[in-house]
Amino acid sequence: MYLSDGLTNEGPGEGENIDLAHDAADEGITIYTIGFGASNELDEDLLKQIADITGGSYSHEDPSNLSAAAV
Repeated sequence: MYLSDGLTNEGPGEGENIDLAHDAADEGITIYTIGFGASNELDEDLLKQIADITGGSYSHEDPSNLSAAAV
């Protein structure tokens, strides 16, 4: 499971993340990505690509929709 906004702040860039996803898929690792943040603040395309490459799935969670009880 990979929880992220999908934006590169530090570490591997988008191309490297795709390469790492291919490496994971080659090793039989499935990655389920969760975009955490407002839709306009996410790189959903990248998170969907990572999930698709590895046979996982993508979902989105906007923290403004979470109740205090759920957290």
